[in-house]
Amino acid sequence: MRSHSRDRLSVARIPWTTDDNPYQRAVYGSLTSHGVDLIGTADLSDAWLAEPSRRPDVLHIHWSLHRLADDAPQGLDTATWVCDRLDRVQRTGTTLAWTVHEPGALLDPADPFRSTVERHLLAHVDLAIVHDEPTARFVGNLAGPMRDRPLPIATAPLGDYRPFVVPATSEPRDLDESRARLSIRPDVRVVLAQGALRADKDLPLLVTAFDLLDRPEVVLAIAGREIDQPTSRFLRSLDRPDIRVLPGRLAPETVSTHHRIADLAVLARRVDWTPSSMLFAVAHDTPVVAADLPTSRAALGDRGATWATPGDPEALADALRRALDDPMEAAATLHAARVHIASRSWDRSAGITARAFRSAVAARRAAHRAVNREPEPVTATS
Repeated sequence: MRSHSRDRLSVARIPWTTDDNPYQRAVYGSLTSHGVDLIGTADLSDAWLAEPSRRPDVLHIHWSLHRLADDAPQGLDTATWVCDRLDRVQRTGTTLAWTVHEPGALLDPADPFRSTVERHLLAHVDLAIVHDEPTARFVGNLAGPMRDRPLPIATAPLGDYRPFVVPATSEPRDLDESRARLSIRPDVRVVLAQGALRADKDLPLLVTAFDLLDRPEVVLAIAGREIDQPTSRFLRSLDRPDIRVLPGRLAPETVSTHHRIADLAVLARRVDWTPSSMLFAVAHDTPVVAADLPTSRAALGDRGATWATPGDPEALADALRRALDDPMEAAATLHAARVHIASRSWDRSAGITARAFRSAVAARRAAHRAVNREPEPVTATS
């Protein structure tokens, strides 16, 4: 529905995502205090487009873009259908905003649907939201040739996830029991890779690096929900005692337990992405070893992790070795990451986002009025 107050905006996210995700709770919960109200579900169906009272001021696009085609009729080119529907949304005067989470995968020819939709968004969206300056520069440069004017981009840094950490189910005295449930001995050290398990996490490279580490006293735990079939097949092929694969959607308290028994969190990713899993590790007081990417440094700071060359398993193995052998240095990186993250807040990011929403809404409404303005009457002259 349209805002009833000139001071507040209504926003619908699409595809709809539950607030079980701490990122969603942080982003939308903080926006409320800045005059932005999240309304109910939105879609691109005929029924939704035909009911003006249900349309928000801003339609806010998140991931996964494939979900935009949920209501597409069978037999149609779904990417063309989605792009046409997004155009129709804008023609009604609704503003389109897109938070770019996967810069390293933009315009990937291996995914024709997403690449087509991304090109359309880069060319036509009213506002892009990113979480760091490297992504802002990349998206701006990519969109430039596709538009007749620069793409408005708001950089709203990610905040601290500590308020969203759920206490672990185990008390300190029960950590050995938690390890036993995961078949991890009390005397074994744990390297944890946790989060959505998909291709960008580069799990085959991580396993290669773990093999190069060659530490019998270290176990690699891979935990999280499997997203794509190649990753699922790879994980199922790992039948070995030094790697624990814990697939499936994890309860927040289980996530906390995993971090509490972990010595390190590791992210082998070789392409830029929204690095929430690293921030979540820091929120759980777990030092991070990660591929040295611009988005990752922006999230944790230059000294916020033990860095490794992206795509290099030997460099990742060396970074793991250094972090395991020098716990004081690992603790120092954790402290540096905390300090860097504390310099930002979800409330500040929400203020940036709200101001960007208002600016984009004003521009879209002005364009809508200009297109739909009735022509001036022509008067006869003698």
